[in-house]
Amino acid sequence: MSFVLDQAVVYPMQGVGKIKNIQNKEFNGEFIDYYEIYFPFNEMTFMVPVARAADLGIRALVSKEKVEEVFDIIKDFEGQIDQKKIKDGSHDFYKQSDILSTAKLYKFLYVKSMQKELPFYEKRILNDFELILQHEISLALQISFEEAKEKIREVLSGGQAVLD
Repeated sequence: MSFVLDQAVVYPMQGVGKIKNIQNKEFNGEFIDYYEIYFPFNEMTFMVPVARAADLGIRALVSKEKVEEVFDIIKDFEGQIDQKKIKDGSHDFYKQSDILSTAKLYKFLYVKSMQKELPFYEKRILNDFELILQHEISLALQISFEEAKEKIREVLSGGQAVLD
């Protein structure tokens, strides 16, 4: 998949960013096309080789319909996630580019946090994934970050998020 200037994209390790430039640069005597992606939340810019973007999990924002699926997961998911995988492979969870998997892990850790205090690394994953979900939902639905946060909280409390 290729992206265009000013397109919002999701980079699983960083969150939601915007393609600010596409440029051809020399690296080790070879010219390579790069996406310059700016992440406003942490005010960072990354240069990502165009040819590696898919391998790194970079993808376009989800559709409104996919956001509805995310809310369904946040509302209804009651599955288990292997604790050992969370502890041993927390870095791997950040690499997933599938928002539905992100929503499942978020819901699992959220429910667990309501039952007992989470270890530091699980708190970090929960907080990071909440921010990633909020950013992507806010852009996909064209609402504010705070409105996206409220919709997620509403669904977590058993309500139904209204998608305008």
